[in-house]
Amino acid sequence: MRDYTFADGTTLPKGAAIVAPIRPIQFDERIYKDADEFNGFRFSDMRELEGERAKHHVSNTNPEFLHFSHGHHAWY
Repeated sequence: MRDYTFADGTTLPKGAAIVAPIRPIQFDERIYKDADEFNGFRFSDMRELEGERAKHHVSNTNPEFLHFSHGHHAWY
């Protein structure tokens, strides 16, 4: 491993821990309606919305659902 510098000049030192705020994203009312309530059909219901058919799968990767990572190194 080695230090990594992003295009904007931000440098992550070798061995740095990188985390994402998964809980605040998952409970964001702007993303998920009634985010504090359990809805076993949440993603199924979201797929029924116009233009959202392919977006809301439990194993999908996107900035609003980071459990499987996102981008080049995503696990799916």
